Amino acid sequence: MINCISAFTSPIIQYGVADSESFRSKLIAQIYDEKEQTESVSYSNGGGGWQSPPQRKLPELVESTLSHIMSNVLTEDYAYTIGNLWYNVNTPQSYNHKHTHPLCDLAAIYYVKVPEGDCGRIEIENPNYFNQVKLLDAMNPKLKEDMLSFTSMWFPPVEGTGLIFPSHLMHRVSENNTTEDRISISWNITIS
Repeated sequence: MINCISAFTSPIIQYGVADSESFRSKLIAQIYDEKEQTESVSYSNGGGGWQSPPQRKLPELVESTLSHIMSNVLTEDYAYTIGNLWYNVNTPQSYNHKHTHPLCDLAAIYYVKVPEGDCGRIEIENPNYFNQVKLLDAMNPKLKEDMLSFTSMWFPPVEGTGLIFPSHLMHRVSENNTTEDRISISWNITIS
């Protein structure tokens, strides 16, 4: 008998926000208004994309969804706080360089506006890739699929949904190859 256990995994939470259409237009207008009034902050954005200065609050339905998620993820002995919060407008041909989010526990993203086509996917790298490069490259494809033991995972953006993942995971967003902007909100989460 052979039993291959996928140990020491990194949790990646995919979520959807119910009734996201109800606040989508207003949120898009708010983000574009902020973009008109402020210079882009230069963190991971490349190719002309815009990132806002720090913002104060998540949209109410996103925040209530986050609260529900975290109440299911954390035990009652722990709480979470939202740290840095910013808007991203990935214009055509823009992207986000590889980066991590230090000084917090989780990184999160919510997709506000997602154009049709190849508008840029987020790639999250396997934190064990460097140490296990030969094994991961040589592993039987079926076993690799069953264990989700890839060198990285790609997640296409879906409007009204998002991801939460450990902030130390190296990640990037590929180029927006459409003629429209992709808009998202990102924030950091600290567990205490």
